[in-house]
Amino acid sequence: MAIYHFSIKPISRGDGRSAVAAAAYRSAQILDDHRYGKVQDYARKSGVELSQIYAPADTAPDLLDRNKLWNTVEKSENRKDACLAREFEIAFPNELNEQQRKAMLDELCKQIVNKYAVVVDASIHAPHTEVGSDERNYHAHIMFTTRAIDPTSGLFASKKYRDFNKDLGSQTTKQWREDFALLANKHLELGGFESRVDHRSLKDQGSDLEPTIHEGPEVTQLRRRGIDTDISIKNDAISKRNKELKNIRQQLKQLENEIRAFKLETIELEKQKLEQVQDEQLANDISRFYELQRNYSDFALSAFKLLNAQDKEIDSIIKQRNKVDKIISKHQNDGSRFINEYKILQDKNGHMPKFWISKEDAKEQIIKIKNNYSNKLKELSNNFNLLNTASELNILHRTLTENGIELEIPREKKIFGIALTGTPPSAETVISDMQEYFFTPLGSDFKYHFNESIKTDEQKKKDAKKAIDVKKAQDDWNLKQATEAEERQKALDLHLVQVETARSECGYARNFEYSNVDPNINTLTSLIVSNVINKRDYSQDFQDKLYRIEKSLNPAQMGLDQAEKQYPDYLNMLESDEKFFKSQGKIKESQQIRSLHDKLSSQYVEKLGTERLYAEKCKLEREQAKTLTKPNHLEKSRDNDLSM
Repeated sequence: MAIYHFSIKPISRGDGRSAVAAAAYRSAQILDDHRYGKVQDYARKSGVELSQIYAPADTAPDLLDRNKLWNTVEKSENRKDACLAREFEIAFPNELNEQQRKAMLDELCKQIVNKYAVVVDASIHAPHTEVGSDERNYHAHIMFTTRAIDPTSGLFASKKYRDFNKDLGSQTTKQWREDFALLANKHLELGGFESRVDHRSLKDQGSDLEPTIHEGPEVTQLRRRGIDTDISIKNDAISKRNKELKNIRQQLKQLENEIRAFKLETIELEKQKLEQVQDEQLANDISRFYELQRNYSDFALSAFKLLNAQDKEIDSIIKQRNKVDKIISKHQNDGSRFINEYKILQDKNGHMPKFWISKEDAKEQIIKIKNNYSNKLKELSNNFNLLNTASELNILHRTLTENGIELEIPREKKIFGIALTGTPPSAETVISDMQEYFFTPLGSDFKYHFNESIKTDEQKKKDAKKAIDVKKAQDDWNLKQATEAEERQKALDLHLVQVETARSECGYARNFEYSNVDPNINTLTSLIVSNVINKRDYSQDFQDKLYRIEKSLNPAQMGLDQAEKQYPDYLNMLESDEKFFKSQGKIKESQQIRSLHDKLSSQYVEKLGTERLYAEKCKLEREQAKTLTKPNHLEKSRDNDLSM
């Protein structure tokens, strides 16, 4: 089973480490450490399967030598706590052989070189089985520089890359762990192995396996020497429990495979039974198809006989009428006398001669024959269950052809009206006959039900869905119209409330309308409030309204009664409007209203004075006229009364 391990470690001078010593240990070589003046000798170390340096193409040749490479790194870093190199520690899937491990290492190291332009020093270590190491523990140490290669000089650049610093280190590590998992799974697949690795923790995977505790180099060395520690004892117990759990899972998987195999076997048996049943069903369908064909042929033959009988009766009537027309044409000159003689003969015998028939009688008899034929055809279709026969024929024809069964094709497509010999009709022939011979005499209802019966299930579903969509669209439209109407009504109600509020604040009664005075003139307040609410400019409308009020109250064009009725109302209206505009801070408008109010008041007073003087004058003139026009005998009588 493939095991995943990937870690990133810094090789730092601050931890007392040497890049030369680390490279010597991992490659099992002897290297001169110039900084510390000592020889790092690990030549006796065993288990190094491969050791190789990877670098960009433009790297200086000296840096391809392991001893010169890491001494140059040590020399390039001046800080006492400098990070000299970084290391990827990876575990190979135990399924891979030596060649496959090398191919996987080559690809990983090339990825590092291409991404960071650094020099990579990689070594593959085999497990130390002689001291108790797990035989599957093939792993690699991949050291790489913290500085990239300058493509111009081929030497190390002055600045370090920052992918592994505090800000980006966590994200970089996460990405490399995922990339390594993909790389390992790729090479497992290339090797033909089914097992795969997962870079996620057991917790993130949702696994119930227990994670082991990191042992470190000290615990590992003690374990190799056969010395147990608390950590190694706990890890052994965890490994044992995990192994037992894996064994249980393996047993469960084996049982699941057995159950799956049993199910597959059962399904195969059911499939065979189903195929047998289907074969029997197809045989029954074929038999039924030909049975329905014969039934339809019998119906068609009976209908054909009815049609011929009808045609014979109609032909007989037509021939009889033709004889009558010939006789009448021979006696054109005395045709009337000829017809009268036959009527006399009818009256005498009680009936017309057998060969005689009028045009009206011929038409009535032909219509009667056709109606009689139509009724007989409907009765015949019911007796033969024609609608179900035609529908079932169509369905069976479609089912059989979909199953690859080639049905016999009739020699004559149009069999109705032709001698019914040869192969019975197909479904297409039946439908053709329906269109030509039966729909008209059988009626529109029969046509509708026939068309519905031969529809496929898919067509019926589409029709149902279309009906639902149409209903939904209509409902949506109705809802939209109702919503828009409601919104319009709300807006209107709000507007009316706003206007009425303003009007009431100006002193007007709620239901008072100055249209009673003049239908074309509303209150100035209502006009202004309405325009303001609707965000319109009211200045021009205001001036027009003042002009119309003044014009409508022209004293020269109205009588006294009319003036006494209208002037007070308008003056009161203007006073209220003036108060409103003053309260709103519209001084200019209030002054204009006051000016018009004063002008109308003067007109009103003048009108009243003029009219009253004129009225008194007219009264005196009438009285004087009465006096001048009295009769003489009345004057004498008055004189006598005075003398007495």
